[in-house]
Amino acid sequence: MSQPAQASSTQALRTHVREIGKLAEAVGALAKEFERQPRADVLVSIKERVARLSDEWAKAEAILSAK
Repeated sequence: MSQPAQASSTQALRTHVREIGKLAEAVGALAKEFERQPRADVLVSIKERVARLSDEWAKAEAILSAK
C-alpha cells in the first residue's frame, strides 16, 4: 500500500474507532437509563445504536483486513 493510501486508511480507521467509542458510550448511558426506568423506547434506542456500532465495527475490520 502506498504511503498516501496507508495514511488515508489509517485516518479512516481512526474515524471509525472514534465513532465506535461514542456509540459504546451512548449504549452505556442508555443502559443505565433503562436500569433506572425500564421503557420500551430506550430498548429501541439501544438496539439502533448497537446496530450502528456493529456497522462501524465492520467498516473498521474491512480497513484492517485490507492492510
